[in-house]
Amino acid sequence: MIAAILGGATLQWPLGRLSDSFDRRKLVTVAAFSAAALAVMAMFASTVSLAALAAAAFFYAGISLPMYSLCIAHTNDFLKADQLVAASGTLILLYGTGAIGGPLVDGVLMGWLGSGAYWGYLAAAYGALGLFAVYRMTRRRVLPREEKGRFVAVPENATPTVTSSTPDLLT
Repeated sequence: MIAAILGGATLQWPLGRLSDSFDRRKLVTVAAFSAAALAVMAMFASTVSLAALAAAAFFYAGISLPMYSLCIAHTNDFLKADQLVAASGTLILLYGTGAIGGPLVDGVLMGWLGSGAYWGYLAAAYGALGLFAVYRMTRRRVLPREEKGRFVAVPENATPTVTSSTPDLLT
């Protein structure tokens, strides 16, 4: 667990900086497919050794945990000030739905298929997110760099009060 937490804490800043410089959609797509591949690697690493699993968990979490903040930054790039609260509420609702439903589904899969299904489920979920991101890139133009806001790392469990009181999210 500490390897995953350290990975998430360590890699969020470089990913955030990259998202300020490049098309966020491409970064989300690459991160989603990378997280899927790293989840598959973790599934196999768990059968090798604890050190291999810790390394895989570090990189998996380092790529996957900042995804919420990257998606919020991308969403906020296209919103007007009067739309931020409603969009934030919708994103939190979607996150909550996944936070409740994901473990339930994964638990059932693990009961049927064994502990390897944990990483397989995560790989499938991030693979689906990557495919959705590719699809969305065909539906909307790229946002010029000068029109983008600055990335702000937001904890996944941040409340609307925290996000609305963070002035960097509004710029």
